[in-house]
Amino acid sequence: MQIFFEAPLDGQELFREVAKGTHPMSVRPTKGIERPAVFFVNGFGDQLVALPAMRALGQIFPGGMQLLLGEGMLSFFYRGLPTREAVRVWWADSEKGRIDVDRIAATTESCDHFICLATAVSDSVLELARRMGASRTMGFFEMFNDYVPFDHSLHMFDQFFSMPQRFRPDLRFDDFSFAPSFSPSAETAAERFIRKRVAPGQPILFVHPETLTYKMWSPLSFSWVLERFLDAHTEYTVFLASVLRYPLVLERHQHRIMRIDEHLELVLAILKHADIFLGIDSCLLHAADLLRVPGVGLFGPTDPRRWGFRLSDQARSIWGEGSMEAIRREVVLDALLETAEGVQPRGEPALCEVGHNDN
Repeated sequence: MQIFFEAPLDGQELFREVAKGTHPMSVRPTKGIERPAVFFVNGFGDQLVALPAMRALGQIFPGGMQLLLGEGMLSFFYRGLPTREAVRVWWADSEKGRIDVDRIAATTESCDHFICLATAVSDSVLELARRMGASRTMGFFEMFNDYVPFDHSLHMFDQFFSMPQRFRPDLRFDDFSFAPSFSPSAETAAERFIRKRVAPGQPILFVHPETLTYKMWSPLSFSWVLERFLDAHTEYTVFLASVLRYPLVLERHQHRIMRIDEHLELVLAILKHADIFLGIDSCLLHAADLLRVPGVGLFGPTDPRRWGFRLSDQARSIWGEGSMEAIRREVVLDALLETAEGVQPRGEPALCEVGHNDN
């Protein structure tokens, strides 16, 4: 029998006791842990939100961690951390949280401590931990030996970070929340991409309108906002990141829209050079936050108090309180214009490149 668990809504009082170090479950010793494994099957965005926590775990276990990542998740986020080549976690039934234990276990190494960062799992995860030889398990659910309570009043950055704080309550989130790093080839390609499309010093508005359908805003509304923003700010060029050909239609400024459909690491390296971010709740919003890019985020079914900007000083979230359709385009435009007023140009990429690429 498979039981599907989602992060519980209660446990806040217990969480606060643990966070303060006043509960007997507050601290778990690391002595004797030689082969830790970290299991994570959430999405790209959650990988970025969990990055400070992963860095902290890397500091706690400098000897190395076995990393088990869900289908499609990318290990380049954790470049520089003491992790071996990631093991792929395959689903048997993703809707029920069931993983293919036999297929995964065949490619894993043994572990003595199994840490689960996933926020929706089934007891098949415990079966995998047993198959890997784990003597202790840790996660956000009571089925684990070491239960880290889930508090829905916390931002998810802090929720994920509560896991390494179970081992080391003295760890400070701010010490691990610095911007992600990219490969030299991605950095160079990003600079070349920018040089081909904008003049030196020309500001960039980075727009990401595409994610799961229920979190997307109307293309007509995005087009309305961008048309008027570009009327007011003739110096800006828009970089539009989308996998599909997102249907923006601007009467007067279509030629100022530069489309990005590159590999995710290159997209993030390009985002690093943006002056403003505008987008929906997605992995690129969390990347903009980590990169401290000023921004405007649009939220409907998800709560920005948990999934919105946490790090960027010049960022604001607009919430439709359950509905993307409830977000008024005039409010978005005003927020974007106000953000632009406070933005200082980020400067020019160091790499020189001649030429221009019309999309």
